[in-house]
Amino acid sequence: MKLKKFFAGVLAAAMMLTVGATAAFAEGPAEPTKSFADTAITRTTPLTLTKNYKVEKGVAPAEKFEFDIAYVGAYRKGTNVTAPSGSIDAKYADFKNAMSASTNAYTEDFSWTLNELNVPEGIGTFVYKITEKTGSTPATVYDVDKNTLGDLYMVVSVTHKLKDETSKEIVPNEYEYSVALRRYNGAVSASNVEVVSTGKKVSNTNAFTNTYGAGNSVNNVTLSKTVHGSFGDLSKTFDFIVKFEKPASAANVTYGAIVATKSDRSIIIKQGETVISAEGNADAVNLEYGKEYTVTMKHNQNVEFSNLPANVTYTMTEDGSVAGKLGDYTVTGEKTDGTMGSENAAVEIVNTHEGTPDMGVVLDNAPYIAMLAIVAIGGVALMLNKRRRDEE
Repeated sequence: MKLKKFFAGVLAAAMMLTVGATAAFAEGPAEPTKSFADTAITRTTPLTLTKNYKVEKGVAPAEKFEFDIAYVGAYRKGTNVTAPSGSIDAKYADFKNAMSASTNAYTEDFSWTLNELNVPEGIGTFVYKITEKTGSTPATVYDVDKNTLGDLYMVVSVTHKLKDETSKEIVPNEYEYSVALRRYNGAVSASNVEVVSTGKKVSNTNAFTNTYGAGNSVNNVTLSKTVHGSFGDLSKTFDFIVKFEKPASAANVTYGAIVATKSDRSIIIKQGETVISAEGNADAVNLEYGKEYTVTMKHNQNVEFSNLPANVTYTMTEDGSVAGKLGDYTVTGEKTDGTMGSENAAVEIVNTHEGTPDMGVVLDNAPYIAMLAIVAIGGVALMLNKRRRDEE
């Protein structure tokens, strides 16, 4: 019996310890996500934000993204503390080179300091709204998190510096700074600025994200060559004239390069007399809008032109063809008014060369042969008739 009581006491104590430990972990504050690294922030510390650019398909053009910041309001502000005022310079994330599709995002940084934000010397929580200026690059989605998480805010808290945590005694005229980035989806003004504190806290390394080529925002058109007919020459090369144009409304907009990919190394692409892709070159090449290119290829070959946003127009015709004829060939499938939509397209140009093979009969002499045959038959008939008379 004593042994049973002993084990019962041990079990009860263990349960009490388990419950107590669980309660302690449950009640303890979880470590919040920090927007910036664990470094002391001063008035001159660069508050660096990272711009992520995800190129999912195609080739994104070089682009300089603009970011603006504006003071919204404050809460817990000291009585004699003056609110920030004055304009704040915009910052830029400059992607200087074109970017091909990649599983990893391209990144560039930009930053402000508290001095640049005109944060006052005095206690309070000061809220700023950061916005990305929406550009016009086709197939680019700017600030993808805005639709789901809301606008991005920078929350700057200014507190007194304390001599120690025990006494909480204030050090006169000395302040400490902490900064958080939060996404809030809703209306924010000076009168309700504190609601931003309920927004989702985000890391400075994931402040803004753009995408290029997501979904079917860029597509391709493939130009192919086929030779048909009993006299079709499968080894003969043919020239095709190819040209792409931006929509008239986007003449001054920056587009990503047109990417040309050959199905065979023997295909040649030229712009005027300049060789863009020589025979033997297998690499994809970039083409430009508004320029005319000559593609030289033969039967069963093709070139894929990709990275084309909607409303791009194109023409693909066979060089030298007139009214569907090129020498002895009949030409079909040329495209003079193609327009890209939300799907891939194809231009299939077919050259057909028909003819009658030489069977060994010269049909042009037939009338003369018939006349000679009639004369011969007539002569034989006269000769037989004369012999019959002589015999009588």
